[in-house]
Amino acid sequence: MSESSRVTWSNISRQKLGRVTLAGYLCKGAGTGWNRMRILGSYAMVYLHSGAGLYEDAAGAHQLLRSGDLIVVYPDLPHRYGPRPHSSDSWDEFYVVFDGPIFDLWRREDLLSVKVIHLDPPAYWLPRLAGTVENKTPLEAMLAVQEFLVQMVQNAQANAADTSWLRRAQALLEGFTRADQIDVDAAAEALGETYETFRKRFQKLSGISPGRYASEQVMARACALLRSHSETCAKIASACGYCDEFHFSRRFKQIVGLTPSAYRRQFQRP
Repeated sequence: MSESSRVTWSNISRQKLGRVTLAGYLCKGAGTGWNRMRILGSYAMVYLHSGAGLYEDAAGAHQLLRSGDLIVVYPDLPHRYGPRPHSSDSWDEFYVVFDGPIFDLWRREDLLSVKVIHLDPPAYWLPRLAGTVENKTPLEAMLAVQEFLVQMVQNAQANAADTSWLRRAQALLEGFTRADQIDVDAAAEALGETYETFRKRFQKLSGISPGRYASEQVMARACALLRSHSETCAKIASACGYCDEFHFSRRFKQIVGLTPSAYRRQFQRP
């Protein structure tokens, strides 16, 4: 989505619970600048929907930013962000500035604890953030910002759950140290899922099938044996659970890109 730099919301009226004070697009911007850190005095969400850069703050954070990253600014925390100094990074953002007791409560309850969160794709998240102030009354805008925060927190929790699940799934698959032990059905059952549900979720989160992942772990073991042992390829094939050297060599080449013999020659001294 391409937008010109413009303010889409401005509000100076006081509200007891909280308010949104400013919102808008900033294209090809410089962020806060790098000469010194800024204290905003309000909360803000800054969504980098195109470009790249860097975020730093007085608490020691130092994080590279990419398109889809959302910065949460706190009123009292010195910070700076924007395209990296002396780089060719571009910077297109949408920002929302807000304050009030209701957002202080969010922070005290640890619901507003992130500094940078990745919300991808921008085509989905940018309209939702921009929509918090479009055609809204001040009260509606304040409530819409909280609704967006709920979606942001839920997305972070879902991502954390996916990461935890993937690590457990990978650990189960890594337990199959031989090709003849690989049992994706057993891994799925250990996580309380059907084979098809397990396969689809693993593929979505890792980019490869669980069977391929397990085979790669076996081949990683085979590579270690080829590098450090003088055993024949036939014995290594047997140790890795293959019925014969031919099937082992064919599968090894599919995954590693070389035959076992060619791979081993790379590590032999002249």
